[in-house]
Amino acid sequence: MTPARILDQLALPVWLIDPADGAVLWQNPAAADLARGRSIEAMRRGPLSSGAHESLAALAGAGPVEEVWTVGSDPAPQALHCLCRAFAQEDGRTALMVEGCTEPSIGPVAAPGPADALFRQALPPMLILDLDAHGRVIDANSAAEALYGLDRGSLMTRYFWQLDCREQQVLDDIESALRVDTGPWGGSCLHRAVGEPSKTVEMHVSPLSRGDPSRVLAVLIDVSDDRRLARNLMARQEELERLVETRNAQLETARRGAEVANEAKTNFLANMSHEIRTPLHAIFGMAQLIRRDGLKPRQLERLDKLDVASRHLADVITSILDLSTIESGNLNLSEETFDLNPMVRRVMSMLEGQAIAKGLSFVCEVSTPEVTLQGDATRLQQALLNLTDNAVKFTETGGVTLRAAVEDEDASSLSLRFEVQDSGIGISAELMEHLFAPFEQADNSSTRAYRGVGVGLSITRRIARLMGGDAGGWSEGGQGSTFWLTVRLKKALPVLDAAWTDAGRAEDVLRRDFSGCRVLLVEDDLINREIAMLMLAEAGQFFDVASDGEQAVMLAARHDYDLILMDLQLPRLSGQDAARRIRELPNGRRVPIIALTADVLVEDRESCFAAGMNDFVAKPMTFEVFCRTLLRWLAGRRRLQLSAE
Repeated sequence: MTPARILDQLALPVWLIDPADGAVLWQNPAAADLARGRSIEAMRRGPLSSGAHESLAALAGAGPVEEVWTVGSDPAPQALHCLCRAFAQEDGRTALMVEGCTEPSIGPVAAPGPADALFRQALPPMLILDLDAHGRVIDANSAAEALYGLDRGSLMTRYFWQLDCREQQVLDDIESALRVDTGPWGGSCLHRAVGEPSKTVEMHVSPLSRGDPSRVLAVLIDVSDDRRLARNLMARQEELERLVETRNAQLETARRGAEVANEAKTNFLANMSHEIRTPLHAIFGMAQLIRRDGLKPRQLERLDKLDVASRHLADVITSILDLSTIESGNLNLSEETFDLNPMVRRVMSMLEGQAIAKGLSFVCEVSTPEVTLQGDATRLQQALLNLTDNAVKFTETGGVTLRAAVEDEDASSLSLRFEVQDSGIGISAELMEHLFAPFEQADNSSTRAYRGVGVGLSITRRIARLMGGDAGGWSEGGQGSTFWLTVRLKKALPVLDAAWTDAGRAEDVLRRDFSGCRVLLVEDDLINREIAMLMLAEAGQFFDVASDGEQAVMLAARHDYDLILMDLQLPRLSGQDAARRIRELPNGRRVPIIALTADVLVEDRESCFAAGMNDFVAKPMTFEVFCRTLLRWLAGRRRLQLSAE
């Protein structure tokens, strides 16, 4: 029996189609019915349906796919839900079989049952047997001859259940289905294969719905390779899942280990920072106080060197700790209100002395408006200081220029661009990008002319990216360099009192307008306590002193202070706990409490604010910063007192 004869008997529509243009080359009677009687000649002149041929190549071998077809022509085309399957043929053509159709109003086509499955892949090389109602073979295709090792004539002398199926229950089910006419049967079983181990076949047996009702068609599909492939794929999937689970567990263990190690590193650096900053604050502060006593030029020169060394050491400690904090993901930017242009001027004032001492021109070109911003002014100032300090450090002749401009602006924010241009030694393009990696320098040799740990630019870039911008640079060897920084910041309402942001005026304003305010100083370190006392006296303030947290609470309960300066690491009661206790006092709810501490991590700052403190100043600090902090909070307290009267 030829495939065409078998397909003519099928109740399901089958077309042979040219996939290039969708033209129909052949159809069986069921297909002609679905096509509403269109002749094969008419079908050859155009595609089967308005949506039936576009996906033939993709459909081939992909299993049943549901599509909506429009069949027939004007004036009454019909839309149908079709469950179809395509098979690629060796000659390049495509056989398309429709396993079920419904009208759209009925809904999607249900999954094919055993009767529909009878015709799945009912094309060579599938095994096809034409049987009578008793199960005797009437005809068979060449694939059946190959499987059973019998020619067509020998097969036609056998009954279906004589073809050595390995599972008797399957034979019984098939025989029962055929003899009592219970309808189609479908299932899988082991079947004998000549010269090979038994194979798993999927069998579909059903009476033909066309022609002689006593005729039965059986289709056998060898699924051994599919089953074996499925088992292999399942085993491989399980193996991969176990591997992924193992790797995830390893990654989680490594992540936890890295977090523990990183936390230990951060804690070590924080402790080291505190232990170094405490005596460094004493050196730094005492040097500033000695300078105010009126010294000889040679003594002032020595103090200058001491001051430079102290600042450098403080910068190194801050940079290493900042980098560790950033790498651990614990750096959180603060939100504070600040004026942009005064901050830029402060950066210039901090480095102006060094530039003048080297004979450099030091120029600031600011084209930004007088604008008040919301953001982390300390971190932005730190980034600008890193760029400007490097420019001054690496420039021996010529000058340094700091520029600030607005790149773009909207109603709520603006993007700023800062550039620092110098006429220094320059750097090659291939080394430029490496400078923004941690601990990288243009010259890492032990004989290098310029010192440093090589983290400033890395920190600058990370700060810029946290602020929605970036940092970079360009240069040519011997031609100087330009480093840039961009950030995006929110706009804010203007700062009310400009004197608070002007370090040069703070001491004078304190002496003139706030002399005699009463301050509680809480500090356990003898030298740092002495320095703070001298600074308070220089600023014209009266003060009491407590050396531990318990004593601080006791004094705060007895007196109404205008301001409290609080160290954090104190005997008997920590600075944070002391602040909480003071806030519970009737007279302690409104007094400003300022943390003066060598603990500078973000979590230290947050713990201070959580305890009810108002501000946080890191040691070592300059006298100007000390005065500006006092002025800000004393002025604010006075304004509140006046408004309450």
